[in-house]
Amino acid sequence: MKTSVALVQKIERLLVADYRKTAFHNLMIKTKRTVDNLWLGGTCSDKTLHFKAILEAEGIQAQLHTAEIAGIACHRLLSINLQEKKYFIDAGSGWPCIQLFPAFEDSNYTAFGIEFRAKQTKLDLIVQIKTSTEFKPFMIIPLQEQSQTVIEEAIANRFHPSNVYPFQYGLYLSFVKDDQFYFLKGNQLRVYKNQATYTEQQLKADEIQVFIATHFPQLTR
Repeated sequence: MKTSVALVQKIERLLVADYRKTAFHNLMIKTKRTVDNLWLGGTCSDKTLHFKAILEAEGIQAQLHTAEIAGIACHRLLSINLQEKKYFIDAGSGWPCIQLFPAFEDSNYTAFGIEFRAKQTKLDLIVQIKTSTEFKPFMIIPLQEQSQTVIEEAIANRFHPSNVYPFQYGLYLSFVKDDQFYFLKGNQLRVYKNQATYTEQQLKADEIQVFIATHFPQLTR
Protein backbone atom coordinates (compact mmCIF):
# COMPACT_ATOMS: atom_id res chain seq x y z
CA MET A 1 0.00 0.00 0.00
CA LYS A 2 1.36 3.39 -0.99
CA THR A 3 2.03 5.93 1.70
CA SER A 4 -0.23 8.97 1.85
CA VAL A 5 2.68 11.16 0.67
CA ALA A 6 3.11 9.07 -2.46
CA LEU A 7 -0.64 9.11 -3.12
CA VAL A 8 -0.84 12.87 -2.65
CA GLN A 9 2.02 13.29 -5.11
CA LYS A 10 0.32 10.99 -7.61
CA ILE A 11 -3.00 12.85 -7.31
CA GLU A 12 -1.23 16.19 -7.77
CA ARG A 13 0.48 14.92 -10.93
CA LEU A 14 -2.91 13.87 -12.27
CA LEU A 15 -4.36 17.21 -11.21
CA VAL A 16 -1.73 19.27 -13.04
CA ALA A 17 -2.16 17.12 -16.14
CA ASP A 18 -5.91 17.68 -16.05
CA TYR A 19 -5.53 21.45 -15.67
CA ARG A 20 -3.50 21.31 -18.88
CA LYS A 21 -5.98 19.18 -20.81
CA THR A 22 -9.35 20.28 -19.44
CA ALA A 23 -10.31 23.95 -19.40
CA PHE A 24 -12.50 25.80 -16.95
CA HIS A 25 -15.05 27.66 -19.07
CA ASN A 26 -18.69 28.59 -19.56
CA LEU A 27 -18.76 28.21 -23.34
CA MET A 28 -21.25 25.35 -23.19
CA ILE A 29 -22.69 26.07 -19.81
CA LYS A 30 -26.11 24.50 -20.33
CA THR A 31 -25.04 21.67 -22.61
CA LYS A 32 -26.22 18.38 -21.16
CA ARG A 33 -23.26 16.77 -19.46
CA THR A 34 -22.65 13.05 -19.68
CA VAL A 35 -19.74 10.76 -18.92
CA ASP A 36 -18.83 11.00 -22.60
CA ASN A 37 -18.45 14.79 -22.78
CA LEU A 38 -17.09 15.74 -19.35
CA TRP A 39 -13.62 15.77 -20.91
CA LEU A 40 -14.67 19.00 -22.66
CA GLY A 41 -14.42 20.78 -19.33
CA GLY A 42 -16.81 23.40 -18.01
CA THR A 43 -17.44 24.95 -14.63
CA CYS A 44 -16.72 23.43 -11.23
CA SER A 45 -19.32 20.65 -11.30
CA ASP A 46 -18.23 19.42 -14.74
CA LYS A 47 -14.51 19.49 -14.00
CA THR A 48 -14.94 17.92 -10.57
CA LEU A 49 -17.01 15.01 -11.90
CA HIS A 50 -14.46 14.54 -14.68
CA PHE A 51 -11.54 14.39 -12.25
CA LYS A 52 -13.46 12.09 -9.91
CA ALA A 53 -13.72 9.64 -12.80
CA ILE A 54 -9.98 10.00 -13.49
CA LEU A 55 -9.21 9.10 -9.87
CA GLU A 56 -11.59 6.15 -9.92
CA ALA A 57 -9.84 4.81 -13.03
CA GLU A 58 -6.65 4.87 -10.94
CA GLY A 59 -8.36 3.01 -8.10
CA ILE A 60 -8.60 6.14 -5.93
CA GLN A 61 -11.98 6.84 -4.33
CA ALA A 62 -12.99 10.45 -3.63
CA GLN A 63 -16.18 12.07 -2.36
CA LEU A 64 -18.00 15.11 -3.68
CA HIS A 65 -17.85 18.14 -1.41
CA THR A 66 -19.28 21.66 -1.47
CA ALA A 67 -17.48 24.85 -0.46
CA GLU A 68 -18.77 28.37 0.05
CA ILE A 69 -17.78 31.28 -2.16
CA ALA A 70 -18.97 34.75 -1.18
CA GLY A 71 -21.23 33.17 1.43
CA ILE A 72 -22.98 30.83 -1.02
CA ALA A 73 -22.55 27.05 -0.93
CA CYS A 74 -22.02 26.70 -4.66
CA HIS A 75 -18.52 25.40 -5.38
CA ARG A 76 -17.97 21.69 -5.99
CA LEU A 77 -14.74 19.96 -5.14
CA LEU A 78 -13.59 16.57 -3.86
CA SER A 79 -12.55 15.21 -0.48
CA ILE A 80 -10.37 12.17 0.03
CA ASN A 81 -9.20 10.24 3.08
CA LEU A 82 -5.67 8.92 2.96
CA GLN A 83 -4.57 6.88 5.96
CA GLU A 84 -7.16 8.60 8.18
CA LYS A 85 -6.20 12.09 7.01
CA LYS A 86 -8.56 14.19 4.92
CA TYR A 87 -7.53 16.29 1.95
CA PHE A 88 -9.52 18.49 -0.43
CA ILE A 89 -8.99 18.47 -4.19
CA ASP A 90 -10.14 21.55 -6.08
CA ALA A 91 -10.09 20.17 -9.62
CA GLY A 92 -13.01 22.35 -10.65
CA SER A 93 -11.54 25.75 -9.90
CA GLY A 94 -11.08 28.54 -12.41
CA TRP A 95 -7.74 29.17 -10.68
CA PRO A 96 -4.78 26.76 -10.71
CA CYS A 97 -5.40 24.80 -7.49
CA ILE A 98 -2.81 22.21 -8.45
CA GLN A 99 -2.02 21.03 -4.93
CA LEU A 100 -4.24 19.37 -2.35
CA PHE A 101 -5.44 21.26 0.71
CA PRO A 102 -4.90 19.20 3.89
CA ALA A 103 -7.93 19.45 6.19
CA PHE A 104 -5.88 18.82 9.33
CA GLU A 105 -3.38 21.70 9.20
CA ASP A 106 -2.64 25.09 7.71
CA SER A 107 -1.00 25.08 4.29
CA ASN A 108 0.20 27.37 1.52
CA TYR A 109 1.73 27.14 -1.92
CA THR A 110 2.42 29.20 -5.04
CA ALA A 111 1.45 28.20 -8.56
CA PHE A 112 2.23 30.34 -11.62
CA GLY A 113 2.90 33.32 -9.38
CA ILE A 114 -0.49 32.96 -7.67
CA GLU A 115 -0.40 32.31 -3.92
CA PHE A 116 -2.86 30.15 -2.02
CA ARG A 117 -3.07 29.75 1.73
CA ALA A 118 -5.47 27.75 3.86
CA LYS A 119 -6.09 28.18 7.56
CA GLN A 120 -7.75 25.47 9.62
CA THR A 121 -10.45 26.39 12.12
CA LYS A 122 -12.59 24.11 14.23
CA LEU A 123 -15.31 23.79 11.58
CA ASP A 124 -13.81 25.01 8.32
CA LEU A 125 -10.80 25.40 6.12
CA ILE A 126 -10.56 29.05 5.10
CA VAL A 127 -8.73 29.51 1.80
CA GLN A 128 -7.37 32.80 0.50
CA ILE A 129 -5.78 33.71 -2.83
CA LYS A 130 -3.29 36.40 -3.89
CA THR A 131 -3.14 37.17 -7.60
CA SER A 132 -1.48 40.57 -7.33
CA THR A 133 -0.67 42.58 -4.17
CA GLU A 134 -2.79 41.18 -1.34
CA PHE A 135 -4.62 38.08 -0.19
CA LYS A 136 -8.37 37.99 -0.75
CA PRO A 137 -11.08 35.53 0.35
CA PHE A 138 -11.30 32.57 -2.00
CA MET A 139 -13.51 29.91 -0.42
CA ILE A 140 -14.56 28.35 2.86
CA ILE A 141 -14.54 24.55 2.95
CA PRO A 142 -16.66 22.96 5.71
CA LEU A 143 -14.74 20.11 7.34
CA GLN A 144 -17.69 17.90 8.19
CA GLU A 145 -18.81 15.02 5.98
CA GLN A 146 -21.45 15.89 3.41
CA SER A 147 -24.29 13.94 1.80
CA GLN A 148 -23.35 12.66 -1.65
CA THR A 149 -27.01 12.46 -2.62
CA VAL A 150 -27.64 16.11 -1.73
CA ILE A 151 -24.61 17.26 -3.75
CA GLU A 152 -25.53 15.08 -6.73
CA GLU A 153 -29.05 16.51 -6.70
CA ALA A 154 -27.69 20.06 -6.46
CA ILE A 155 -25.45 19.43 -9.47
CA ALA A 156 -28.33 17.96 -11.46
CA ASN A 157 -30.55 20.96 -10.63
CA ARG A 158 -27.94 23.71 -10.90
CA PHE A 159 -29.55 25.27 -13.97
CA HIS A 160 -33.06 25.40 -12.51
CA PRO A 161 -34.63 28.85 -13.08
CA SER A 162 -34.84 29.40 -9.31
CA ASN A 163 -31.05 29.18 -8.99
CA VAL A 164 -28.61 31.97 -9.72
CA TYR A 165 -25.81 30.05 -11.37
CA PRO A 166 -22.31 31.55 -11.16
CA PHE A 167 -20.59 32.30 -14.47
CA GLN A 168 -23.83 32.40 -16.45
CA TYR A 169 -23.00 35.90 -17.71
CA GLY A 170 -19.94 36.94 -19.66
CA LEU A 171 -17.09 34.77 -20.91
CA TYR A 172 -14.78 32.73 -18.68
CA LEU A 173 -11.95 30.47 -19.82
CA SER A 174 -8.86 29.41 -17.87
CA PHE A 175 -6.27 26.67 -18.20
CA VAL A 176 -2.62 25.73 -17.75
CA LYS A 177 -0.24 25.47 -20.67
CA ASP A 178 3.48 24.84 -20.35
CA ASP A 179 4.69 27.07 -17.48
CA GLN A 180 1.84 29.57 -17.72
CA PHE A 181 -1.73 29.97 -16.48
CA TYR A 182 -4.20 31.70 -18.79
CA PHE A 183 -7.27 33.48 -17.41
CA LEU A 184 -9.73 35.03 -19.87
CA LYS A 185 -12.66 36.98 -18.44
CA GLY A 186 -14.78 38.85 -20.94
CA ASN A 187 -12.23 40.35 -23.31
CA GLN A 188 -9.48 40.65 -20.69
CA LEU A 189 -6.72 38.05 -20.88
CA ARG A 190 -4.26 37.65 -18.04
CA VAL A 191 -1.24 35.37 -18.24
CA TYR A 192 0.43 34.27 -15.01
CA LYS A 193 3.79 32.55 -14.57
CA ASN A 194 6.18 31.82 -11.72
CA GLN A 195 8.38 34.60 -10.40
CA ALA A 196 6.79 37.22 -12.62
CA THR A 197 4.02 39.81 -12.55
CA TYR A 198 1.09 38.75 -14.67
CA THR A 199 0.65 40.32 -18.09
CA GLU A 200 -2.69 41.65 -19.29
CA GLN A 201 -4.22 42.52 -22.64
CA GLN A 202 -7.60 43.31 -24.15
CA LEU A 203 -8.75 41.02 -26.96
CA LYS A 204 -11.09 41.89 -29.78
CA ALA A 205 -14.01 39.57 -30.59
CA ASP A 206 -12.20 37.93 -33.49
CA GLU A 207 -9.04 37.53 -31.41
CA ILE A 208 -11.06 35.74 -28.70
CA GLN A 209 -12.37 33.27 -31.26
CA VAL A 210 -8.86 32.63 -32.56
CA PHE A 211 -7.54 32.23 -29.00
CA ILE A 212 -10.19 29.62 -28.14
CA ALA A 213 -9.78 27.78 -31.44
CA THR A 214 -6.00 27.70 -31.00
CA HIS A 215 -6.00 26.22 -27.50
CA PHE A 216 -9.29 24.28 -27.38
CA PRO A 217 -10.64 23.74 -30.91
CA GLN A 218 -13.09 21.17 -29.55
CA LEU A 219 -14.96 24.00 -27.83
CA THR A 220 -15.61 25.86 -31.08
CA ARG A 221 -17.43 23.02 -32.82
